[in-house]
Amino acid sequence: MLIIPEFFNEMNIMPNKCGTSKQFKSIQKMKRTIALLTGILLFFVTSNNSQPSYVNSIGSAVIASIDPSKDWKFGVALWTFHTVNFPESLDKVDSAGLKYIEPNTFHKAGPELKDSLISQLSAAGIEKLKSLIEKKGLKCESIYIVGDSTIQSWIKQFEIAKEFGVKYVTTEPPLNMWNTLIVSLVCMESK
Repeated sequence: MLIIPEFFNEMNIMPNKCGTSKQFKSIQKMKRTIALLTGILLFFVTSNNSQPSYVNSIGSAVIASIDPSKDWKFGVALWTFHTVNFPESLDKVDSAGLKYIEPNTFHKAGPELKDSLISQLSAAGIEKLKSLIEKKGLKCESIYIVGDSTIQSWIKQFEIAKEFGVKYVTTEPPLNMWNTLIVSLVCMESK
């Protein structure tokens, strides 16, 4: 007989509370399965505290060959410096010794561009920002974009990402817009 830990019985589900006897049996079976899997997991966690030697030797070789200063791309999301404008945020990144940035389209572009949001800039304005990034020796491989409740606003944001020439886009469109947005972006790419 399987002994079910007390915390699984706290639900105290009885046939008259969950509907049918079939539902009750299904829940009891689920509780037993969870208890069994928990026991198996605990057994392996407590009894297997060392890795096989081949894992250690391969893992050590891989770890020894990784040089974070050469192999990793350390950077910063410019949201970190959202209290200052774009050029000032680039100064802060540069002073920290980082090379990679992730701007966002709701950052103020700076006095030269009338402190407009990046999302409101023309192609010429985007080029000025790209020039500032290049002058600092920084790289922009990703951008965080936001749109509003229309597909057109989101498409405009992706066009800005394309103008920046990024490899990656970080974004959070509403779930109900995903399908339409994806189709729109595929159509935009095929043009």
